[in-house]
Amino acid sequence: MTARMQKHVAIGAVLLVVALLLAANARLLVAAIGSQPACVAASAAPAKRAC
Repeated sequence: MTARMQKHVAIGAVLLVVALLLAANARLLVAAIGSQPACVAASAAPAKRAC
């Protein structure tokens, strides 16, 4: 394997790792946004504010 080929393989591996990290973070962000409680107006004030 030539030095040029090794460089291309290394860059490809780094790009793959970065893409996997971005995808995992996007998945966590979607889960966090989806699990937040809905903010609704209530007649009585709650003990702890959720919103």
